[in-house]
Amino acid sequence: MKKLGNMLVLATSVMFASAANAALIEAQGGDSWTIAGTNGQINDYGLEGATGTVGSTIVSTSDAPILLTFEYLFKEAEFTNGFYVNGAQVFSTGSSNYGDTHQITWTGTGALNFHFTPGTLGIVTNAGNDGADPANFWTQWDGVSNSLIIALDDSGNRNDDDYDDMIIRITATQQVPEPATLALFGMGAIGLALARRRKQ
Repeated sequence: MKKLGNMLVLATSVMFASAANAALIEAQGGDSWTIAGTNGQINDYGLEGATGTVGSTIVSTSDAPILLTFEYLFKEAEFTNGFYVNGAQVFSTGSSNYGDTHQITWTGTGALNFHFTPGTLGIVTNAGNDGADPANFWTQWDGVSNSLIIALDDSGNRNDDDYDDMIIRITATQQVPEPATLALFGMGAIGLALARRRKQ
C-alpha cells in the first residue's frame, strides 16, 4: 500500500510540475517596436522606451483549462475605445476604472478571443492584429512568464509611437483540477496498481 501511495504522489507531482514549467500564454509573430514615449503617463508604468512587438497574436499554449485575468491599466486617448472578450465588452476608456478586472476560464490552444474597438477605426482582433494597419496593438512579453501587456494605438499607423490609447494586462494561471477530477485520477491510479499487483 505504501508503494501505491508513493505512485499517486509521484503521478500528481508530475502532472502539476509539467503544467507549471511552461508558459500558458505567449505572443507569436510580430515585429520589434520600441515605444518612444511622448507623454508622462505611459512612463509611470515603465513603458516609455520599452521594446516589444507590433502585430503579434496572443495564444494559449495549454490544452488544460486556464484562468485568464484581463486588467485595465490606463489610457491616454480622445477616442472612446472598447475592449471585448468572447464578443462581450468588458472595458471602455469612457467608463472603466483603472484596475478593473475581468476573468474567464479558457480551454484549448490557439488565439485568444479578444478585440479592441478603436473609436471609428473599426475592429482590431487578436488573430488579425497587423502592425501596418491604422489601428493595431503592441505587446510586451518576457518570453517565459504567464503575464503580458497589450497596448492599443488608435491614432493611425503609429503616428505618435506611444501605444498608450488603451493598455491591458493579461495574466494566465493554471486551473486547479476539481475534486471530482482528482478523485477520478486517483481511482485510475489505484486500478492500475491493483492490476499490476495481480499480475505479480
